[in-house]
Amino acid sequence: MTALDLLLLMDRKLIEAFDVDELWPEMQGNETVGFDNFYDTLSRWAVEQTELSYEDFAQIDFDRTEKLNEFKKKADNIA
Repeated sequence: MTALDLLLLMDRKLIEAFDVDELWPEMQGNETVGFDNFYDTLSRWAVEQTELSYEDFAQIDFDRTEKLNEFKKKADNIA
């Protein structure tokens, strides 16, 4: 979850909201969840949860757009 939270620039919001122990209570801390199970569970949780907004999940896109606009302004000033 940490890697996904970092990738999406969610500032630990995903780590705090996605409770692994609640979603997989039968699993021990050293066990691994298969990708398909993880993806299905994460997808279902993301649709049903109410803590995080679209903006929280889309932060990486907002940052990308902002940086692209800044680059375009700088490029326009040079030209």
